[in-house]
Amino acid sequence: MGGSAVVDVGGMGGSGGSAPTYTGPGFAPTTITKADATAAYDAWKTAHLEDCSGGVFRVRWENAKQDATVSEGIGYGMLLTVGFGDRAAFDGLLAYAKKMRDGNGLMNWLRYGCDAHRDTKYSGSPDNAASDADLDVAMSLLMAKCKWGDSKYGDDATAFINAIRKNMFADVNGLHVLLPGDSSAFHDAGGGCVNYSYFAPAYYRAFAKQVSADAAYWNKAADDSYELLSKGTDSNTGLVRNWGSVSSGGSASCPGSYKLPDSFGSDAARTPWRVATDYLWNTTPKAKAWNDKLTQWVKSQDLKTVLKWYHLDGTPDTAAGDTNVHSAITMGPFAVGAMTFDQATVNDFAAELVAIPVKDGTAEADYFPRMLKALSLLALTGQFTQCGGP
Repeated sequence: MGGSAVVDVGGMGGSGGSAPTYTGPGFAPTTITKADATAAYDAWKTAHLEDCSGGVFRVRWENAKQDATVSEGIGYGMLLTVGFGDRAAFDGLLAYAKKMRDGNGLMNWLRYGCDAHRDTKYSGSPDNAASDADLDVAMSLLMAKCKWGDSKYGDDATAFINAIRKNMFADVNGLHVLLPGDSSAFHDAGGGCVNYSYFAPAYYRAFAKQVSADAAYWNKAADDSYELLSKGTDSNTGLVRNWGSVSSGGSASCPGSYKLPDSFGSDAARTPWRVATDYLWNTTPKAKAWNDKLTQWVKSQDLKTVLKWYHLDGTPDTAAGDTNVHSAITMGPFAVGAMTFDQATVNDFAAELVAIPVKDGTAEADYFPRMLKALSLLALTGQFTQCGGP
């Protein structure tokens, strides 16, 4: 089942105190502290969290599109705010999530301003939900229920969980398959379009406990995730496709235009974080095995030049345009994935993550790398748990 660490992950920023010792499965890095995680969270808040007043908060999108909010940002924001104990912001983001809801009780993926109005400024198709966002909202609500002991969060979680199962899953070739969203186009594709970085087997196991009547369904969905992942993952490098197909594991037949679906890039980069969570929470052997293969490949690279885009054989994908970028987008989730591997490796990966400079006006100071850095450091410091903290 792999090792277990007993590690002091450092003091909270500004507190001068010692952090609780990490005793979970896997390994927490000793090269970073909770102060690093808090600094990343504070930087994200300053740049992207907006208090809309009246008990509503939103997450501003990319630096050039801060009038917009994407559902993904709300989900990430709720995971961060519960993890850092910011209940007012958490409740405010939940209020905005409800403003974004579509007819299925899930979030339209793109909305604008504090009133969450519809526009087509940055996309001609701003409607329908993206599965990862609603999964993150549902899980954050279960964390909030545990952390703050308020049953209302459990009620909201159950509503999201049931809507996700009804509108975002399909049975394909005997497998419970998470579709990329609730649009009928994804259902019509018959499993021909999946995003591996959306798969959240650790969440599904938590959903099974929350909605006991559907426990068998959710536990099977968690187990099926690994069969689906194996179809989209290179057997030598462990790199996974951005987008794929249930039937072949190869090119996706998605009802839209997605960037380099057969490569490892900004979509697929999140996969090691999501899969590692199933080991850190549940000691799932397949989660460790999947991450360990990928970690072995990352270890064979120069950590200071790990890129954002690769072909699955491990060669850089020069068609991406931003091929030579060294970013928290990849280094953060790689570091979380290394928590299943060994102490020395996660130490190196985490140290490299915090060493990546974040300067105003550069790509690392934008929405996506800020979010993934903060989320990765939350996990690396033992604070990304089913109860919203240690």
